[in-house]
Amino acid sequence: MDLQVLITGRIQQVEIPETLINQLLRDRRLNHTVQINNNSIVLSADNFKAEFSYHSHYFNNGVMAVNFCLHTIKPLYYSFGLQLINKKYPCLEYWKDLDGNKIITCHIDRTPWTNNILKYYRPYTDHLDIESVDCREGKFIFGLRKKSGVTEGDELYVQTKI
Repeated sequence: MDLQVLITGRIQQVEIPETLINQLLRDRRLNHTVQINNNSIVLSADNFKAEFSYHSHYFNNGVMAVNFCLHTIKPLYYSFGLQLINKKYPCLEYWKDLDGNKIITCHIDRTPWTNNILKYYRPYTDHLDIESVDCREGKFIFGLRKKSGVTEGDELYVQTKI
């Protein structure tokens, strides 16, 4: 997908296909696959399967975090280790919201294998904010907006492929 003239608002969303996420997992020799369905994400490995949905996100002041609501985890004994998930994966955090939903937070800014991607886009995060995250069949869709205080003179231009 071509990303051009993001700040001027001519492109208002970015799509990240599950194939890219699965390729990043394979490149890191992780034996996991991600399947993105309408409003849900399934993470699978040989003996593990978990289903999530997008809950919320926080992208501000250098923090890039996405919260996912955990619906199912199989086998069930994995659910007892969720409190310790950040020991094995420092970029992940487990907590419960006020409604008792099990939430997994992925701190994208702490994920080592996204550094090369983020390094390229970091200048744009000063000018752009993620307004929404949506799960559609086979892809994440990120809705973009200008941060308040960004003027037309602050436009950034990007010609690249994801």
